[in-house]
Amino acid sequence: MRQDSIPLSLIRTDGGTQCRAFIDQHVVQEYADLVRGGTVFPPVVVFHDGSEYWLADGFHRVAAHVEAEREEIDVDQREGTKRDAVLFAAGANIDHGLRRTNADKRAAVVRLLEDDEWAAWSDGEIARRCGVSQPFVSKLRGLTHNGCESPERTYTTRHGTVATMDTSKIGARDLHEGERDEDGNLVGPPVERRAGGEEGSGLGEQLKAGLGERYHDGIQLDSDLSQWFTPPELASVAARLACVEVVPVRVLDPAAGSGALLEALVDAAGEDGIDTGGVDAVELDPRWFDYLVEKGWLAEEGSYLDRPAPDELYDVALLNPPYENGLDGDFMAKVMDEAMVVVAILRVNALHGEARFEKVWSRVNTPDGDWGQTHETKCWRRPSFGGGSAKHDFCVVRLERGYEGPCVTRWIDPRNPVPSEAFL
Repeated sequence: MRQDSIPLSLIRTDGGTQCRAFIDQHVVQEYADLVRGGTVFPPVVVFHDGSEYWLADGFHRVAAHVEAEREEIDVDQREGTKRDAVLFAAGANIDHGLRRTNADKRAAVVRLLEDDEWAAWSDGEIARRCGVSQPFVSKLRGLTHNGCESPERTYTTRHGTVATMDTSKIGARDLHEGERDEDGNLVGPPVERRAGGEEGSGLGEQLKAGLGERYHDGIQLDSDLSQWFTPPELASVAARLACVEVVPVRVLDPAAGSGALLEALVDAAGEDGIDTGGVDAVELDPRWFDYLVEKGWLAEEGSYLDRPAPDELYDVALLNPPYENGLDGDFMAKVMDEAMVVVAILRVNALHGEARFEKVWSRVNTPDGDWGQTHETKCWRRPSFGGGSAKHDFCVVRLERGYEGPCVTRWIDPRNPVPSEAFL
């Protein structure tokens, strides 16, 4: 490995080594302006096979230097083939540079899964190489090669030798596939068949047992994590407020749960559609993370409050935050630092109190605040959470960065569908 400057004309960008979903021309223009202003960027990574220089990391920087009419660029030159460049590119920008979108992560994983050699690696190894989670890889593997996957996986033993394992029986359980709707879409998780042929209780049986508000799609909700499923009526209200001016492109749900808000957002977007590659769904509970992945969302497992801030602001943060121990205030304060618009389902008491004022509401409609409240939708009775009435009053608020206009206030019945004209 050595650092040097080489002519841009020598760098090959046409060999399929790009593992992002696409080049963002807005970023290219921004970088080009910085180059013209004298900013020196880190060297791009190229692999030299003796004759060609294959670009592995730095496609936006190379495009920006071309746009700025530069003839050379600093490179981190490594010896290797085009395949070495592809493999390096699959894991590029994990912890530096332009933050990868979910679409970028998907493109990197699919690039490896569509290669016969790399597809034989375990899901865990591909996840490590691409800087994603193992369930994420497993989900995408089922969508490549017509849904077929080889039962053989190669791995490295503790002695350093390469071996092949038949994985067809690993983790095998007698499972019934999750319930699907008439279009074939998954609407419930897999159910394990118990001894004697008795299946585990599904959502309907849990409701009959009087446990409805503590279960959702057969998964028991965890009160220690402040888990309550989002009523569809409130999810619909929040989603339509998120689309009140324009359908968002980059969306954050920091407490995604079963994805109720995201599904409502897809419905609210209508024909304009939502690009799932621009949606970041964060979930702490691994059971719900697996469920989100199974339903097709590109989710992140972990604590949102510990998650690094994004490189650019989201168009909308859409959330039904945890409420216990003042966590709603912590979530609201963080999303307000990371988004242009925030739409949140909140307990009414979350609008009050000294601690919440300092964290959140001191920034809204105050002389020194950077946010304005555009909408407040109030519930004239308490919503239904899984078959029982909520113990608190709720509202849905929409906040917008830099907004200085009036706030539109409406009352709704949270137990019945809210007509679309209420959001005009």
